[in-house]
Amino acid sequence: MLKTLLTLLLEKFIYSKRFWIAETSLPATASGTINVTPEITGEWVSITAPISGYFCVRSISSSLLLSNGFLWQGSNDDAAYHKGFTLPCYKGSEVAYLLSLDTKDAYVFFTKNMADSM
Repeated sequence: MLKTLLTLLLEKFIYSKRFWIAETSLPATASGTINVTPEITGEWVSITAPISGYFCVRSISSSLLLSNGFLWQGSNDDAAYHKGFTLPCYKGSEVAYLLSLDTKDAYVFFTKNMADSM
């Protein structure tokens, strides 16, 4: 009987919420962003994250690299084309990006996750 009751409670309150729980970690694009003026130096540029969530950079460039100290993403190519990458970050952590000198239309920003914007 206890097992049946526990199973019922898990199905009703936990399992039915698992998709909602997973979605709370996604970027919250509707809540707005914190924009950063991009520095196009061909060198790494470090920033302290103002919020917990995601650090995002997009541009038309031959090189675009991101790092949050643990993970990095990016692409280094011979020709400039559209690129965009996102890494998780937490408030107060150091993040960094590198944009090649041929970069155009760079957009650097932070966005919260959905759980923090509810």
